[in-house]
Amino acid sequence: MTGTQLTIEDLFNSEASKKARDRGMNQAAAKTGPEWLEAAITDFVSYLRTHGPCPLERWREDWLRRGKVEPASQNAYGSVTRLAANRGLIRQTGRFLYARAVAARARRVAEWQAN
Repeated sequence: MTGTQLTIEDLFNSEASKKARDRGMNQAAAKTGPEWLEAAITDFVSYLRTHGPCPLERWREDWLRRGKVEPASQNAYGSVTRLAANRGLIRQTGRFLYARAVAARARRVAEWQAN
């Protein structure tokens, strides 16, 4: 939309927002590669089954402490939950917690549980 005037509808459109989110996560997943993504999904689901419900970042902290590799893009972490949920492996508990990661600036994040 370079060079055009944006309308209120362009700025605040939930469907366009979701499409932009999904496009970004898909780009991040493609940049990271399917091997990392599949390993992360499997590990996250296993972590939830072992440790119980938690936000993604708690698993991510454990993942990194175990010496696992970070994805090429931080947005790939969103693909972990999106794909695992779409596959019916996990679901949100309905609780939202404050993120502990400094880069997240204490935003509220979903708590996940294994199915």
